[in-house]
Amino acid sequence: MHLPRLHRLWLIPALLLPLLAPAASAPDVLAQRHAEALAAYDIGHWAAAYQAFVALADEGHRPAARVALLMAARGPALYGQSFEASAPQRQRWAALQVPPVEADFFEPPRRLTSR
Repeated sequence: MHLPRLHRLWLIPALLLPLLAPAASAPDVLAQRHAEALAAYDIGHWAAAYQAFVALADEGHRPAARVALLMAARGPALYGQSFEASAPQRQRWAALQVPPVEADFFEPPRRLTSR
């Protein structure tokens, strides 16, 4: 029995083990990113929160799309600042909602003018 040779054999499984360990799944990563966006929102870091929600919404994350729609539509009234979103972005985010909503769903109602 040649001990140094056996001693080196244990290195093979040790080196391969990280390759066999499952990587974080995509849903776990999305959940973590959503939690980070919510944390920024909760402490009033509106721009950072919006940026994070937009990135998630553009990847098809339904809850983030809902918040991004709201922030884009009601930014000045609720957050004291505007948040930009293109019409195609708003349409994609609105289509993610169940049931789908119109892209202007969160827009303030138009004032009726009296005659």
